[in-house]
Amino acid sequence: MRVSMIESCMERLQRMCETEIGRAALDIVRMLAQRGYSAHFAGGCVRDALLGGTPQDIDIATSAAPEEVLAIFPEGRPVGVSFGVTLVRSGGFDFEVATYRCDGEYVDGRRPLAVRFVSPHEDVKRRDFTVNAMLYDPLKGKLMDIVGGVRDLEAGLIRTVGDAQERFAEDRLRMLRAVRFAAKLDFKIETATADAIRKNAALIERISGERIGTEMEMILTGRPVSAAEAHSFGLVNKVAPVELYLDEAKALAREIEATCEEILAVNVFAGFAFAAVPVLFFRIMLNVVSGTT
Repeated sequence: MRVSMIESCMERLQRMCETEIGRAALDIVRMLAQRGYSAHFAGGCVRDALLGGTPQDIDIATSAAPEEVLAIFPEGRPVGVSFGVTLVRSGGFDFEVATYRCDGEYVDGRRPLAVRFVSPHEDVKRRDFTVNAMLYDPLKGKLMDIVGGVRDLEAGLIRTVGDAQERFAEDRLRMLRAVRFAAKLDFKIETATADAIRKNAALIERISGERIGTEMEMILTGRPVSAAEAHSFGLVNKVAPVELYLDEAKALAREIEATCEEILAVNVFAGFAFAAVPVLFFRIMLNVVSGTT
């Protein structure tokens, strides 16, 4: 579902605030505001709400420094002190409350050497993709979108905030994240962003296996074509050489296909739709890892 007009955007954001997790997050925002700090729902929860979904988690960005957050929520737990992130529990949910920040110089293609606490406008500009760079003030009912996030949701595009080359140089894993978000949302990757991924694909080898593995798992369990998309950008063979998982993929495909055949034997008509999807997925995956797509 794509966003069609600003009125429906605000209605969807308001509905997020009326969910159980939304009300719990709103309590945190309200307590921060009562002590003079600004606070917003940030990132993926805003994106998902605008697309008509129900966010499973909500991140909160605030002008309060980490020590100020802990003074208001003494039960909170610092989880990323150098990045200004505090874990706060409310209504049975855990929320990451992060101070608005601007990242310093990146030297390892992963993390900045230092961060500065800044205004929400500056915070938005250091984020990865426009659709993830919107802030929502649930108390005032105002959406902050200075990077064209709503525009790209309407167009179904994944686009970096600012220059794609710079964003990928800062954190190379963003190249895989672009493919993952495109697969998850059924979006296309904007031309300049796609070109920058192809140009910098080789740099993905310098990322730790653990970080790559998490992204690849989400890509390979998303839309079947997402793996092919990662392959088309030159990312798959850089992070997962064929010989490492071809035999495993073949064995898994045979197991899935056998299970589906059992279902079909019980009820051909009811089982067909269920069986066809995983078989198709694993056949596509075999083509991808074999380098035939």
